[in-house]
Amino acid sequence: MISKWGEVKSTEEQNFQSEAAVNSVSKIPHLNYRNTSPISDLGSDLDSDSKDDDTSSGGVNRQSCQKLANMIASKVKGWGLPQKLEEFHPLTEDDAFLLRIRSDHDFNLNFINKLMMRLSKQRPNNDFFNKQAVLSYMTSALIHEKRLPSLVNNESFNFMEYEKTKLLRQVQELYGNKIQQLEIISKKTTTTADKSQSNYLGLSQLNPQSIWYKVRKYLLELHGEFIDKSWFSQLEAVEEDMTCKKIILKPATTFIGDWIKHNYGRDMLDACKSHNFTFEFIQADKGARAM
Repeated sequence: MISKWGEVKSTEEQNFQSEAAVNSVSKIPHLNYRNTSPISDLGSDLDSDSKDDDTSSGGVNRQSCQKLANMIASKVKGWGLPQKLEEFHPLTEDDAFLLRIRSDHDFNLNFINKLMMRLSKQRPNNDFFNKQAVLSYMTSALIHEKRLPSLVNNESFNFMEYEKTKLLRQVQELYGNKIQQLEIISKKTTTTADKSQSNYLGLSQLNPQSIWYKVRKYLLELHGEFIDKSWFSQLEAVEEDMTCKKIILKPATTFIGDWIKHNYGRDMLDACKSHNFTFEFIQADKGARAM
């Protein structure tokens, strides 16, 4: 074959180039579109309809397009939107099996789902984009779970009863086994009608910019609402000394002050130190005690 400029290309050379092009194309790996996007799953559902429509009408059928659009909309609904933890509840047995492997703790599905709902109430602002993020979060929670599987795997396990039992045991360690029953009574206030309706207000009455608010928030996340309501809410932050970096706290009673110091003093100290602070307990008519 002679080109315009007189260059000659043999038939063998042309065949060789064509063969090389075909070989190079054949080496490109086949893409499995079913693994790339859930939308591709819709293709097989419409194959038969679209073929019939194309052959009969000679073009794109509006009914098939509308059907495809509706199916895509149903698939895409909710993609990329953050969801609360409880929206992924309950987890399945397969999820629990995976979590046991990842955490190296033998918690059963019943407890994992109970813990999941408890965490969703304690940390309502946590958002998750997909199931994998939830499983990673629950793996971390199970790794740090201090309760024994042999105890919590019981179907009758209840977080509130467990905390009451734990509290009674701690009281007995401090004051002896003469105490056989423990009743939690919330602090009553009569200053306003609103306060009398709800004794426990959490952190709502604290200044969010204060160090004590940040310490209480840490303790609430660490020990839960029950402990915060029973003990830490009974502490009044009298003063935050910004010069000495110290929080002055006044417990409602001497017993409450001793109890918190004995059982939660280390946690309070760690929380304060994270803000370069320390704290003191002030007891009525007994001055201050540095911590």
